[in-house]
Amino acid sequence: IVINLAEQRIYECNVDGEVLGKSKISSGRRGYDTPTGEYHVVNRAPKAYSEKYEAWMLHWMGLTSDGGYGMHGLEGSSYERLLGGVASHGCIRLSREYAKDLYSRVAVGLPVYIVDDPELDLAQYEPMSTQEATALVLDVLSPADPWEIYY
Repeated sequence: IVINLAEQRIYECNVDGEVLGKSKISSGRRGYDTPTGEYHVVNRAPKAYSEKYEAWMLHWMGLTSDGGYGMHGLEGSSYERLLGGVASHGCIRLSREYAKDLYSRVAVGLPVYIVDDPELDLAQYEPMSTQEATALVLDVLSPADPWEIYY
């Protein structure tokens, strides 16, 4: 996943670096800037509560172990009109529909790059090798004997 703050877009890429999907996001507004960098999904929850902001976050995909930053939808739909512009407290806000869909396909360990590049070239992000993708799938499946998995 590559998130471009300059465009307020999220891009899903396959192991060959091809864009499979994209969507509008809302990142952190002034004073709540979303930090750029290389992350991995560290935890997931269908519904999580932020005591700090008194808000339910739907389809939470955490990017930091302290719960400070992640990708998610929110209850209600009024926030969705702000997607495509800065509006959050630092997290990556997604539409409820897109958050649910992405959550169904994202596993702990998935790499996420957050950049701020008005001339984004997705080709600069090295795609996962087949070996790395296979290791990620095996980690998710956690088979008793990984050699029982054929691909």
